[in-house]
Amino acid sequence: RDQPVGPGDRVVVERADVRRRQRQVAIAHGQRQRATSALPAGGRRTVRQGRAGVVTITEELVEVGGDVVATREIARRTTRPPREAIIEGGTASSGEPQLGDEPTAAGEPEPSGEPEPPDEPEPPGEPEPSADAGLGDPAKPATWDRLAQCESGGNWQANTGNGFYGGLQFAAETWRSLGGSGHPHERSRQRQIEMGRRLHARRGWAPWPKCTRQLGYR
Repeated sequence: RDQPVGPGDRVVVERADVRRRQRQVAIAHGQRQRATSALPAGGRRTVRQGRAGVVTITEELVEVGGDVVATREIARRTTRPPREAIIEGGTASSGEPQLGDEPTAAGEPEPSGEPEPPDEPEPPGEPEPSADAGLGDPAKPATWDRLAQCESGGNWQANTGNGFYGGLQFAAETWRSLGGSGHPHERSRQRQIEMGRRLHARRGWAPWPKCTRQLGYR
């Protein structure tokens, strides 16, 4: 309910910034098992390795004072569908002939049975979610590359008109407060990483709350 402002009251006005970002989430793959007489009973082999899929999520963030106060998902799409693993289990008894002595290597077509489906083509520019995404050492460039991938899709020249710029999505005021000139997206990746380290020295990972939690940096 609105209240009148009286003597001695203090009015605080905070600016809210709205921006969009994209992040990627891995989709676990399944596993399919089938029987084969090419292996002895109890034997197993991997015919095709499984591969995780990738979902790209677009979110809208509201920031006040550099902190995210609200997040809303506005779109998601499957960038790469998961591919299930295929495992064969042997059914041949010790007296039955077996088809060959060498097991089929993972990813090669099996000697009999249903044909192996072809691999789906890899979409360009979509990185595999990293197994060591928890790396959070600000001295290492790879730490900032992962953060940029989460914040801007790895685009160091990002300028979408949302008031945030570059791979690390700096606000213009923040960039200038760190001693930067021009706009972040006009500067090199190395310069943006240098400024990211300066900001980290002041505030830790707080300016990038969601991505740094997702990446395991804090």
